[in-house]
Amino acid sequence: STWDLIWICQGIMRCSVYVLCIVLALSFPNKAESLGCSMCKTSVKLAHDFITSEFSLHVMKFFIMPVCRLIVNYDFCEKIYDNDLHLWIAKFFDFLNPPVLCSKMLLCLKPKIIKDLNKNYVNRVLSNTPPYQEAPIRNVSKPLRFVVFTDIHIDYNYTEGTNGNCKGLLCCRQSSGKPSNASEAAGTFGYPGNCDLPEISLNSFLDKVINEIKPDFFVWLGDNAAHDVWDQHISHHLDAAIHITQRLKEGGYGKRGSVYSVLGNHEGLPCDSFDLDGDTHTWVLNDTAKMWRDWLTPEAFEDYKKNASFTMLHPSTSLRIIGLNPFPQDSMNSYIWKNSTNPLQILDWLESTLSKAEAKGEAVLLLNHFPSNSRFLIKEFSIRLATLLERYANTIRASLYGHNHEDFMLSTFSSRTGMPVHVGFSHPSLGTFRYLNPSFRLYEMDRETYSIMDYVQYRMDIKKSNERKKAEWDPAYRFTQYYGFNRPNPEAAAQMASKFNIDPVMREKIAKNYVAEGPMWRAKMNTPYEMKMLYCKMACDHFYIFDQCMGGKYENFEDFIRFKLLIETYVPDYEYADYHQSSN
Repeated sequence: STWDLIWICQGIMRCSVYVLCIVLALSFPNKAESLGCSMCKTSVKLAHDFITSEFSLHVMKFFIMPVCRLIVNYDFCEKIYDNDLHLWIAKFFDFLNPPVLCSKMLLCLKPKIIKDLNKNYVNRVLSNTPPYQEAPIRNVSKPLRFVVFTDIHIDYNYTEGTNGNCKGLLCCRQSSGKPSNASEAAGTFGYPGNCDLPEISLNSFLDKVINEIKPDFFVWLGDNAAHDVWDQHISHHLDAAIHITQRLKEGGYGKRGSVYSVLGNHEGLPCDSFDLDGDTHTWVLNDTAKMWRDWLTPEAFEDYKKNASFTMLHPSTSLRIIGLNPFPQDSMNSYIWKNSTNPLQILDWLESTLSKAEAKGEAVLLLNHFPSNSRFLIKEFSIRLATLLERYANTIRASLYGHNHEDFMLSTFSSRTGMPVHVGFSHPSLGTFRYLNPSFRLYEMDRETYSIMDYVQYRMDIKKSNERKKAEWDPAYRFTQYYGFNRPNPEAAAQMASKFNIDPVMREKIAKNYVAEGPMWRAKMNTPYEMKMLYCKMACDHFYIFDQCMGGKYENFEDFIRFKLLIETYVPDYEYADYHQSSN
């Protein structure tokens, strides 16, 4: 078209200018603070503007779409580009930061690039760490009981009888077609494959916990929408959250402290995307805050509305609940790619909240969608979160995680003594994606010391429930009885990891529950790579040591997008003064 020709001509002219600028910049390598540096910055700025222009995005789409259509269908490619890739490509090239890139190319002397500030952070935080003393168990007669559920991924388009083993990214829908054999048909209550949870199974779960288990409160760890990330819209993005909230309130859990909920990465739109500085996603905060207001104190409500994190005491106790916003941590959140410098100051806020809780003698239950060692976390955030878990091990009774859809425990070890001091729990999903049986967990906590005494893992055997035409949520195991430990504490988590590679009985028990005894659990147990990954998840509390455990080859998404060259290092705000001083 005429516009295409105009864009092409503009592109040729701009490219000519870029080439000239780069040649001039490279011709003056010793004039870093004058012509060479200035020309480099100008060239990078022009390159950034050109690459992120509508013309460039149009050209990229021209090349990307045919490749995409070779893999999946046309409709998917169009929608994933419009909803996700268009934004990701534009944000990706925000990495072209002129001062930083030119400094790394040695054409500018400033700013001085600080490679690693983690050591300073760790030393500062751990400098006054008190000796670890595990909170005892004093009152076993009437424990505080709470249910944890996560990663629901409800699919309102789930259709019984459709193909559960289709070639698409999400099956069990009308578009999946009919199965080639009956064993691959989507059942009444779900299909343990590339399918999300049908509404009938979510309702059966809510019936079970509200009417039969009747816990003191709920912990809800996010990820409510289906995995059709290419076809999600504001109009129905929060339908699952609205559904669950209404059912819980109707079931008698509408008062303050009845439910503690955090967002998951799928609450972003597109998935993993959340604008922390602008107003693109304020509708998510406003709508969820309005839904959950009755569950929060006024102070927690205001905190949540501002940054999707909150803290409050559980009513009539000294148990403090802290819920974290996942998006400042998420390495796939394209809105923080340009500057992942402690967005929203979430680490500062967490450290301050933990320090105040310690001074008051409170106990803390930490809720976060991502495990501290998740490959999806910004790596520096991962190590700093683990550092705070170590420093405040006497205060934090446990960390509760979602996201992985996996059942395992992970220990944080003291850097001073080498002993386990903190335990984190990764919870299996309520959803079936991928090849899982739906699961939720009931915890029992000492009402005096707030130590975790035990837990019962509940599970729906999808195959049996479909055969019997009845949703059956049964206890899969009780931790103390099944694993043979006195309680699920840091020591038990550490011993489970140490026994995993030498005790075949323990290994099989852990592997079976790791994927909720889904149809693939034996195949995974017999796959060395899968079992090595499981061991590393249990033994490593942050991504750096997880990566080392995996042989240094398991890079997270952040490493991929950074190319290890272009992006400014992570520099928290309270370290800005030192950073800028080194740049002057």
